[in-house]
Amino acid sequence: MTGTAEVSPFVLYPIVLCFFGGLIAFAYWWTRREQRAREHFAAKHGLVLDSTGLDIPRSFHLMRRVPAGARAEVLHAMSAPCGSGEWGVCVLGFYSGSVPDRRARAYHVLLGYLQHRDLHAPRFVLTPRTLRTRILSLLAGKGVQLVGAPGIPSGLVLECEAEEAARAFLTTPVLAALQQAHGLTIEGQGDVVVVYKPARMLQLQRFRPRDAARLLAVIRILASSRFNPASSV
Repeated sequence: MTGTAEVSPFVLYPIVLCFFGGLIAFAYWWTRREQRAREHFAAKHGLVLDSTGLDIPRSFHLMRRVPAGARAEVLHAMSAPCGSGEWGVCVLGFYSGSVPDRRARAYHVLLGYLQHRDLHAPRFVLTPRTLRTRILSLLAGKGVQLVGAPGIPSGLVLECEAEEAARAFLTTPVLAALQQAHGLTIEGQGDVVVVYKPARMLQLQRFRPRDAARLLAVIRILASSRFNPASSV
């Protein structure tokens, strides 16, 4: 006699509950792990976990790398005061939907930033030289492209509208820090300067302490060179 074996609900339901319970527990553990990593990083570097009023101009190359119409939101910010401004690190999220939920396609960029009303940064971007940067520069057709120019580390491309102002802003300690960090892009305009790794667009809101420390080191040197020159030498 043949037939299909039936699984008793008293067996099936506990299995299903254990499976979904395990998923919930893992999600909670992962969230707490990320939160502890951010808290540890902030305490180690003298930062405070808070929301920030970071305002990045839409003209930044960083903002051009996301889908048109995407909404930007600052996540997981941690900062320290710098006179009348602040510096720190955060995750910048871009959402193609109306709200940052699971239905909206999201991109995240880990970046370091310095925002100060007396920064007076010229419009510039200093980025690693790649085939992509060459093509984008040709398509844009704007600004001045300085490849391997005196004072600019080899392998970096400086795009700017005012060459002398950009050179004066990018001090030797800042250029040395960028050359040592490898692969980072720095760009600024007005009262904001950001540093990030252009090739790293995260699908998850994951905080990487090692990458954040590299970004923060460049930002600290920039802040010192602008507002406390003696300490940057």
